[in-house]
Amino acid sequence: MTDRKDASLPRCMGHKSNDRGSESKADKAGTKPRPSYWKNRWVMLLLYGALTISDHIFWVSFWPITSRGKEFFGVSDTLVFMLSMIYIIVFIVFAPIAGQVVDHLGLRYGVLSAALFNFFGCLVKVIPAPFSLGGKSGYVFTFLGHILGGVAHSFILILPATLAQNWFDSKTRVLAQGLCSTLSQIGITTGVFLAPAIGYSKGRIALLLLLQFLGSIAILIIELIFFVGEAPVPPSSSIQRSANPPLPFPQYLSLRRLRNTLFTLLRIPGFFGTSLAFGVAKGAYYAIWVVLSLRDRMYDSESHSANVLLIYLFVGVLGTVVWCSIIDRTVLNHRSVNILIYCGFTVSLLLFCASLLMDNFALVGVSGAFMGFFGSAVSPCSIDLLVENTFPGPLALTSATALVIFQVCSLVFIWVNFEMTAVQKYAPGIFLSIAAAFSVPLLTGSENSHLRRRDYEARTGNVTNPQAAGQAPIHGIAANGAACTHFFIINKEGIAKTEQPEEKESETQTCEVLASRG
Repeated sequence: MTDRKDASLPRCMGHKSNDRGSESKADKAGTKPRPSYWKNRWVMLLLYGALTISDHIFWVSFWPITSRGKEFFGVSDTLVFMLSMIYIIVFIVFAPIAGQVVDHLGLRYGVLSAALFNFFGCLVKVIPAPFSLGGKSGYVFTFLGHILGGVAHSFILILPATLAQNWFDSKTRVLAQGLCSTLSQIGITTGVFLAPAIGYSKGRIALLLLLQFLGSIAILIIELIFFVGEAPVPPSSSIQRSANPPLPFPQYLSLRRLRNTLFTLLRIPGFFGTSLAFGVAKGAYYAIWVVLSLRDRMYDSESHSANVLLIYLFVGVLGTVVWCSIIDRTVLNHRSVNILIYCGFTVSLLLFCASLLMDNFALVGVSGAFMGFFGSAVSPCSIDLLVENTFPGPLALTSATALVIFQVCSLVFIWVNFEMTAVQKYAPGIFLSIAAAFSVPLLTGSENSHLRRRDYEARTGNVTNPQAAGQAPIHGIAANGAACTHFFIINKEGIAKTEQPEEKESETQTCEVLASRG
């Protein structure tokens, strides 16, 4: 908790405003940070990468060994499959709450919360081993552990935009988010190949769970010691505008506050349409991998899913760097780049399904490479576009809302594909390709061309002095206090003001930074 006099100052998320010793001469002068800062930001990215890779390995650990998990636990294939699906269900329920917590308590709190929940989840999964509790009892403990892992997953997926804002400047911000997305894909790929290598028999699954537990301990210790929530010198002037003040313990878990914030976000023009376009495109991609894996098992055909996943990953790294760098360097308009990415991803997905129909593995590999080149950039570029359009809104909650829509689309697509699999072998892939094609008109028809954060940084000269940058107006934003009287609102003149509540609040009551376009 900070002093009242400090709470009113613009600041970085999670930054202690009364710690004035952290301000360097470069900060006061509004110049670029020290060289050491540029090294540390990549260290923070790698620390986040270690967390997200381990989390995704835990997530998909039973996906490639469904039959062995069935033998080990003595349950059906569907129940083993639910060990992975529960992550998505928990994310849909918990991610908005996690977003609100991260926005008010800071990036470090989100990282440590994720590491802690993963540790407890892995601990629960190994509890049956000392007591020789196997079979269905072991499944219950594993399922409970995956629920806790789903909570950790809810924190991890929503953090890239906040990490990029707190540590990276406007020339590398989207690239940082893209690399975070790539690290997540590396985690999934590693889990798909690592699980069968370790749990190749019924008796080895216990070893797989033990190694996950030891890994979670190592990650928790590393993040606790080394991870820092924000740079000592703000990388951009917009970080003060996008920061939310900390709240007392009960208030940052308030469902009423969360509901009002979500309603305000959804009323911002273009937000829901862009989020839905992102959800449809990315949901179709995730669903097709699940369906292909199930198809391979159901029809005892040669499995190409793992090989195509590797192709997607390696080419996806190149695609992420190319498209994110184009946006960072402003070679093309942010919206135009997203439209190109969505069009390319949709065409490559259609080609992918056509190659499956022809049973042409060479063409499957080529189309998978094109899917990787375009699809790997969908998440970072879409989330950054939403952040630009909702600035100075809450970063983590904006990401969480879009990702929840994506996960809901994934569940819907997976369910429809289960129904269609009984009709025809390749019907699910055709359906997903057609569904993904609708993401293009959804994106182009949404009002998402307003780059408010970049406009603010351009007009402030990207000054990193908090007091100087905090006074600059934000153009094109009008007051919107209909949802909640406790919002910190930007009025039509671009001046920040605090709405007075109808009922008297405590002195520690703080407000949220939200605005919509006028």
